[in-house]
Amino acid sequence: MKRQLPPLLAVRAFEAAGRHLSFTRAAEELNVTQGAISRHIKALEDYLKQPLFERFTRRIDFTSFGQSYFTAISAGLDAIEQAVPMSFGKTMLKMSITQSMGTLWLLPRLSTFTDANPDIEVIVDLSIQPVDFERADVDLAVRLGRLPGSHTEPMQPVIPHMMVKNWNGVVADHIFDEILTPVLSKKLLRNGGRLKHPRDLLRYPLIHVTLRAGAWQDWFRANGVTRLPKVELIEQGHFFMALEAARKRRGVALVPTIYLDDLEDHDLICPFKSSLKSGGGYYLLYRERDANSPKIQRFRTWLFSLKSSPARSV
Repeated sequence: MKRQLPPLLAVRAFEAAGRHLSFTRAAEELNVTQGAISRHIKALEDYLKQPLFERFTRRIDFTSFGQSYFTAISAGLDAIEQAVPMSFGKTMLKMSITQSMGTLWLLPRLSTFTDANPDIEVIVDLSIQPVDFERADVDLAVRLGRLPGSHTEPMQPVIPHMMVKNWNGVVADHIFDEILTPVLSKKLLRNGGRLKHPRDLLRYPLIHVTLRAGAWQDWFRANGVTRLPKVELIEQGHFFMALEAARKRRGVALVPTIYLDDLEDHDLICPFKSSLKSGGGYYLLYRERDANSPKIQRFRTWLFSLKSSPARSV
């Protein structure tokens, strides 16, 4: 008997929009336009002959039918997602991690965990959004930010990110401090002359990350440069993109030292030693009720066994 299935691309778009309660974030997750998400959901509503969302000026929310349909669809997609690892007798570990931390730090090392734990299948989602442990289908997350109520010094660079939507029942284990340091291509440095003082960096275009627009100003202030002239700014969306722009000799990037293990391989150099910690750090986040889960404990033990090499300076 032929299955009576809704359009599956529309179902996937609806599930993503429902998890985020945002067409915009669903579009970012699925790498499509917001208009495509809207069209998929409209097609699904036409198929079901029921509205799934209430549309407001700046937000969406479920209709009563949409909420019950989302619960059913989520369970179905979870079952599909888990089918492959389960068929090989594996346990699934779902984690969310920021794009730069995942791309530059975790993924190059992850094979050492999977080799040592062949019974665990790690599913990685790259996202900088605050984790919603009440809605998100993740076991753990790695985020950069500041713990509620933590004290920061006036000179520390500000980390503006929210790590989670709600801290109730969430455990946060500190992994690394964030220390920002300038980095540029050796060839660019040879062409521009020796750098003797942090203010000499102002001879170059400064590469900054969109969500950390104040980072350069914080770094210069901490290094005794309080008055900044107008300089050329090159904006990048993430730290890994800022590093790539530095490799292409477009300017000087300001990035966390933990991403600079392989400077020699990429013709990059840190012209000044940085030691000032930002007002926050990298944390491993998970639900308190899952603290004794064997898969989380094994991943946590592996994660904290890793060491990050210091960045080289001139």
